Amino acid sequence: MKVKVQVPTSLSDIKLSQYQKFLKTTEGSEDNDWVNKQAIAIFCNLSDKLVKQIHRKDFNNVLNTINSII
Repeated sequence: MKVKVQVPTSLSDIKLSQYQKFLKTTEGSEDNDWVNKQAIAIFCNLSDKLVKQIHRKDFNNVLNTINSII
């Protein structure tokens, strides 16, 4: 199954509500893998189920893009 994912490319692509949700959801977590999955789910508007289906290479590319703008 192919799914088109809208990856934010600048801060203006990320809504304040998304950033606040990310902070609240990941607050106090020391599990980096889970935090990374939440970042992709929240900032790309994906379900946790879809995030788990992303190939590792694509996952890393999306995560690098998100990390570079945050």
